[in-house]
Amino acid sequence: MDIRLITAIAAGKSVKLALTVFQSGGTAAPGLITETIDKNALKKISSGFKQGVILISGTNGKTTTARLLTNALTNQGYTFLANSAGSNLKRGIISVLLEQVNLTGRPRRKIDFGIFECDEMALIEIAKEIKPRLILLTNLFRDQLDRYGEVETIRKKWFELIRSLPNETKVILNADDPGIRSLADYLNEKRVFFYGIGFNPNRQNDSIISDFSRCPNCGASLYYQTEFFSHLGDYVCSKCGLARPKLDLSAVAIENEKIEIAYCGRTEKITTPLKGFYNVYNLLAAFSIGLNLKIDFDQIQKSLEKFKPAFGRQEIIKFNSKELFISLAKNPVGLTETIKTISADPGKKTLIFLLNDKIADGVDVSWIWDVDFNSIKNQAETIIFNGRRPYDMGLRLKYADLENRPRFIFCRNLNEVFKNLAEIKIERVYIFPTYTALMDLKKFLARRGYKKFWT
Repeated sequence: MDIRLITAIAAGKSVKLALTVFQSGGTAAPGLITETIDKNALKKISSGFKQGVILISGTNGKTTTARLLTNALTNQGYTFLANSAGSNLKRGIISVLLEQVNLTGRPRRKIDFGIFECDEMALIEIAKEIKPRLILLTNLFRDQLDRYGEVETIRKKWFELIRSLPNETKVILNADDPGIRSLADYLNEKRVFFYGIGFNPNRQNDSIISDFSRCPNCGASLYYQTEFFSHLGDYVCSKCGLARPKLDLSAVAIENEKIEIAYCGRTEKITTPLKGFYNVYNLLAAFSIGLNLKIDFDQIQKSLEKFKPAFGRQEIIKFNSKELFISLAKNPVGLTETIKTISADPGKKTLIFLLNDKIADGVDVSWIWDVDFNSIKNQAETIIFNGRRPYDMGLRLKYADLENRPRFIFCRNLNEVFKNLAEIKIERVYIFPTYTALMDLKKFLARRGYKKFWT
């Protein structure tokens, strides 16, 4: 009998019960207590899945991809356990696992899959302890430099992780990202699956942000036949020949809300429920996992067309007479692409930026200076600022060359934000919070009965 594990699980479950009773949104504390008492707890309690564990990581897209996947699994009648509340460190996954184990660590019921999105750095330890069936890596962009360092730091750690994975683990990679593609060098073709954009969308890539302008293998210049955004595209190294590989799954056409997907010699059109070119990658990622789990293509298609976004990922909430479009803002590439997406909506815009600098956000907020706001320079009419660093974002927008001099409003708290919002006539409002600011916003709205907190 493992007394240490029993003690750890009992303590974790007690904390979880207390948080439930007091309706706290904390999702990591039970796992933290459990892990503190037994550092091997994750390894000991993560074996109760009949068809294995899928881990999803990357800078952008992991939450939406995981949500798309669980939607497809639900449609097929599979059971799964997922960290859908967004706590993606090791302690967050332990907290979720506590729900399905008894005090000895044995599963109370057999579940088909574990679906866990993982923080980029946390992935390494999690994967070594869980031994997943599949790992999907979405992309690598600069994000929280104070925590991660440059993207090359993560890439090298991921490279060592992939080399140490058991032969049974399959790896799904975004082939359009040269940093991600380079991770396949030590995988045989049966263990790797590539997805990407398989045509030229004639999309202007005017972004100054490129985290892999040089080959991740040899350091020589990368040349692009087609660029999609940032460093994603169809590339080749001028020296060692690193190039985008043949795609196992690809988007071959995009027209309005229709995406044509090619796989194994067949093409099918699907209706996307998500806006933005970057979300094509999330759909491809979810399809890639589903197909590797032997789920029928048509069934995946049907389930994804009914998809509803996760909280803060292009979520739309009705608030009195307003529609609040909420999109997490966490790094330059993600916010730039979201800004481009909303620029397609006609008319003048009211924008709200909620900028925090807590640990989960990244204490260094200098990333906001790399965001390209050019696509909305003629559309911004009123901009509201809140969070711990509102004046930093205000200064950034002052130098963004926005035309017509939009009105700037700085607020001390969310009550002031929504008091000002009530006086604005524009019905659609775009809110861009950092991670902890998103949590504060959701709690604020939940207390007013507008949205269940974790949906």
